[in-house]
Amino acid sequence: MIKIIDLHCDTIGEALAGADLVGGNPAGNIDLERLRNGGVYAQVFACFISSEVPQDSAFRRTMEMVNSIHRLCSDNPALFRLAAGASDFERSRSYKGVFALIAVENGYAIENDLKNLELLKQQHVCYMTLTHSKHLPWAASSGESTGPVTGLTAFGRELIRLMNELGMIIDVSHVHGTTFRDAVKMSKKPLIASHSNTRALCDIPRNLSDDQIRAIADNGGMIGVNFFPGFLENAYAEALKTNCSDLFAEIDKIETAHLDDPVEKNRAMQAFGRELQIRMQGFPVPATRIIDHISHIADIAGVDHAGFGSDFDGVPALPTGISGSDCYPLLLEDMRLRGFSAEDIRKISGENFLRVLKANSA
Repeated sequence: MIKIIDLHCDTIGEALAGADLVGGNPAGNIDLERLRNGGVYAQVFACFISSEVPQDSAFRRTMEMVNSIHRLCSDNPALFRLAAGASDFERSRSYKGVFALIAVENGYAIENDLKNLELLKQQHVCYMTLTHSKHLPWAASSGESTGPVTGLTAFGRELIRLMNELGMIIDVSHVHGTTFRDAVKMSKKPLIASHSNTRALCDIPRNLSDDQIRAIADNGGMIGVNFFPGFLENAYAEALKTNCSDLFAEIDKIETAHLDDPVEKNRAMQAFGRELQIRMQGFPVPATRIIDHISHIADIAGVDHAGFGSDFDGVPALPTGISGSDCYPLLLEDMRLRGFSAEDIRKISGENFLRVLKANSA
């Protein structure tokens, strides 16, 4: 049996807005039924915090999301079980529900305070994405081409050391090349790019060069391939710039306009997604493009370093034929047709991430 582990989704934001992950979430990409139908063994729920949130409330707002994942598991123990590390999977081999893991997306969440990082670990956060789309005082983001920060500052390097010590996986998705260079050089444990693709197949700053892919492999880490067409296909990415630049300029405004109203924020983001899909109808991207990126990682670095990082409920569009977490049988069949062995598919689907999780816990 293939056990799927998806390294990244933003569904917890929808749950805070009232989405029912147990009874059904038709407006989103993930709910219990689709997780089961997709064969998802474990789902990493990312707690995303925008850099537009006032700095002094970022940690509190992040903890609200973290606590909501704890509640999802405590209220539905037969359906969702929290996994803090690899040992939790070992102890619960007979569990029939879906394992839930917690991640934090954007180091902005810790408010430049390493004590907050320690508190996140105490709440069983398994990884933290160092940056999002904007530079932090201690780390540069791929989302900005200019700025005062280059790579990791002394604080950023201390954070890497502490994450290794705590057993929290370092996630380099979204980071600038200089931050990537410093993080890979410093980390003594395998790191991940939880939801990133290959620059060879889609040449955007958000994606990874072949040299970066090899560096992650040399570190013992892995890459979760993102399902957003704008990270999968060059033509789509170029069309986004032409057709939707004004839309993307509104995202920060949505964040600031609805800081304390997750319901209205969710409605605004869904409207954003619908408008983007209308504008991009002429640029379909097939689901097979996901496996193209996985195949490229496997060719460059080996099958031990590829996985799935869908970014469900965090992206405004998906490839043709993909609507949610019930898609994995389709993707696994594509891998079989391309000649991936059963062992290869097991590794890519989940075993690679379990290896990284175990190595960070040691």
